[in-house]
Amino acid sequence: MKVLYWDEQSGRMKVKVESQDDLWALYNVVEKGDVVFARTSRELKGSSGTRRRAMTLGIRVEWTEFQPFTTRLAIHGIVIAHPVEYEVHGHHTI
Repeated sequence: MKVLYWDEQSGRMKVKVESQDDLWALYNVVEKGDVVFARTSRELKGSSGTRRRAMTLGIRVEWTEFQPFTTRLAIHGIVIAHPVEYEVHGHHTI
């Protein structure tokens, strides 16, 4: 895992995941109530139908799940930050 930014006072960290071990480490560090930002995609409903848009979302973590066989870390929570041009509410899994 590459640490891109770390502020010890605020507890903010920006990391780049490079391996399955990094996902396992994050699974053991991220807790309920933490705020996580990530680049993700979300389906948005519009007048011309539904389409998937890439965006950066911030969520307040409710639960995490590590899936070693698929090399996936699921972080689920309530959306607390989203791009201004989109109305994004509810829950999301990163």
